Amino acid sequence: MNPLELSKALETIGLPVAYNLFKQKQTKDYLIYTYSATISGSDEGSELIEYSYTIELYTRNKEVSVENKILDLLTGVDVEQSETIYLESEKRFLTSFTFSFLIIKED
Repeated sequence: MNPLELSKALETIGLPVAYNLFKQKQTKDYLIYTYSATISGSDEGSELIEYSYTIELYTRNKEVSVENKILDLLTGVDVEQSETIYLESEKRFLTSFTFSFLIIKED
């Protein structure tokens, strides 16, 4: 799953989605995702790209149903879900999901 595919998949959850940050303050629950990419190896024109993702879910209340929707999007992927913490400065709960995808990119 490349970053564009992840963004489109997250949009199906029905919450606002942004890469890294929103330019305006959000009044509803929302999702932020970030990623890094490591490109390695070249085997007869193929490169391996490992995308390491973090999805952050910000909610006014603990939203297990939304957490489950995120996990459902990532079925078959090893995902580490953080403990939900309350951010006093944001007046929101934060739950993070981290995972990686390895993609073979051919020329």
